[in-house]
Amino acid sequence: MSFYEDSAAGLEELFSAPLNAVISADINLSSRIDEFIKTYGFEIGANGEADLGKLRMISFTYTVDGRNRIMRVPALSIIQLPLLQIKEADFDMEVQLSHSLEEVEVLEVPPEGGDPVPVKKKQTKVKGSMAPTQGSSTSKESVNSNMKVKLHMGQADLPGGLMNLMQALNEASHLEEEPDGKLSVSPEMPKIDTTQLSSTGFNQKVYPFSLTITVSYQDMKNNEISDEIVSLQISNALPGVVFSQTELKQTTNAEGIAAFELSGEVFKDEYQQGMAYVKVFVDQDPRIKSNGQIEFIGQPAS
Repeated sequence: MSFYEDSAAGLEELFSAPLNAVISADINLSSRIDEFIKTYGFEIGANGEADLGKLRMISFTYTVDGRNRIMRVPALSIIQLPLLQIKEADFDMEVQLSHSLEEVEVLEVPPEGGDPVPVKKKQTKVKGSMAPTQGSSTSKESVNSNMKVKLHMGQADLPGGLMNLMQALNEASHLEEEPDGKLSVSPEMPKIDTTQLSSTGFNQKVYPFSLTITVSYQDMKNNEISDEIVSLQISNALPGVVFSQTELKQTTNAEGIAAFELSGEVFKDEYQQGMAYVKVFVDQDPRIKSNGQIEFIGQPAS
């Protein structure tokens, strides 16, 4: 039973309950705004939660003097944040006061002196209840019709932290020209089947491997681009897999082709299946890039 239904409710409870409700509502509003900023303004991490280290960007492309340009702006910078708060809360209620005598125990020093002793005394306690409205037949109906609440909502002031965030968002907007070329990698996702590898003659637990990755460099009209340096980088954390080189460079030929010969070894005792990651890019313009992976499958033969 709530204290509104209890005719013996104290005045403190009677007045604090609607105030607490307003405070809770304001806190809930702030929590929703916080959640909106996280989910709308930032990329979602692999664990399903917002990763506040990476802004969600919105991009659009337009052409100036025959060249494509890309404008990138943070998503949060192009909307009005819903920073609402309860500005005013008006409560209109009629309270019926009553008092009662309660017996309480207090410590008093006897007239003849000495240590304080417990003495029972009568104490008047003021209590309040929602005053029933005329024509009401039940106490519950009286409560429902007796309190009037008026809330005034308004735009909240921008907190200092959000002001700094919005300033940083404006600085994060940038304009860039679209890359003039593109890279194509073949095979797109090479695989190393370790069951097909043969061990070295002097060590039965080491299995050499090799593969060729071909990169084609073209402009946006599909014309081959020659005599450009293309880099290939390998990021590998696979146990038991070692590449002979993790950074290579090649110059594209007349057909815009650069071929990379990769090699390495699989150590049977430590080996685990998985992915090694490959990045290729044009040295003169690293924005022209392509990412891929090399998959190691199977288990070396005994």
